Amino acid sequence: MEEFYRDVVEGLNKKNKTLPSKYFYDTKGSQLFDQICELEEYYITRTEIKLLSKISEELAKIIDNKHLIEYGSGSSKKIRILLDSNSKLKSYIPVDISENYLLDVCEKLEEEYPLLKINKQCADFTKKINLKGIHKNDNKVVFFPGSTIGNFTEKEIIIFIHNLIETLDGNGEIIVGFDLFKNKNIIEPAYNDKKGITRDFNLNILKRINNELGANFVIDNFKHKAVFIKNKSRLEMHLISKIEQNVKVKDYTFNFKKNESIHTENSYKYKEKVLTKLFSDYGFTEGKAWKDENNLFAIKHFIYQ
Repeated sequence: MEEFYRDVVEGLNKKNKTLPSKYFYDTKGSQLFDQICELEEYYITRTEIKLLSKISEELAKIIDNKHLIEYGSGSSKKIRILLDSNSKLKSYIPVDISENYLLDVCEKLEEEYPLLKINKQCADFTKKINLKGIHKNDNKVVFFPGSTIGNFTEKEIIIFIHNLIETLDGNGEIIVGFDLFKNKNIIEPAYNDKKGITRDFNLNILKRINNELGANFVIDNFKHKAVFIKNKSRLEMHLISKIEQNVKVKDYTFNFKKNESIHTENSYKYKEKVLTKLFSDYGFTEGKAWKDENNLFAIKHFIYQ
């Protein structure tokens, strides 16, 4: 809670206000994101699931007889594709920041896969994770689906890779999904759906600040905005103040001008060679890569030894 408060205060004190996107994911936020993944406009999840199903036998060979660690496990829907492959895991370690949601999901997984060893961890995967029950020389694979890696700035992704190396403890692999650079006419509708679920997901971060930090955001005084910035290769999500207003978060009061923005999320759309270089620069060996038939989404395997 202290870290949440500190991050909110730091972000809202900036000249250009921000909030860390990781705080979208309380129980309600996680549920809303699951709904987003089912939307007609949100091509990312269905494209990735189709691709994962297509390459599941190849992935099974990579993860066989290893500890499989899923970053941002959420509903664990995609991991089931790997669990239903012909691989035999040493253990499955779902890592998620929303503890209650993680517990509920793992309870269902334990019923579905009674022979699978599950070591759930409530943790922030943007930081180094001390993996339970895994030794330095154990074979381990991080599964990082959903293009979540696109939420990091260039500075943040470098920090992420450094922390990943520490988590792997000098030995391991990562299978990472990422959204490919493409026309904004495909990207923007995915974040501006007709049902308004993404809007509710974005606004929910203010509800969470109200509920957990005693703030007094009037939710109806803010609106959702999502726009693709081509020269930055990223989709930006913002919350826009409809009016001039003051908001109190515990001991701090923040002033908002009319049309002032809180920048809540970036979603970078990568060219494959750019992401490959980022990992290669820090000692990862490039493995195999897969793309869907329409070049919307890619999955890549990297090895660190």
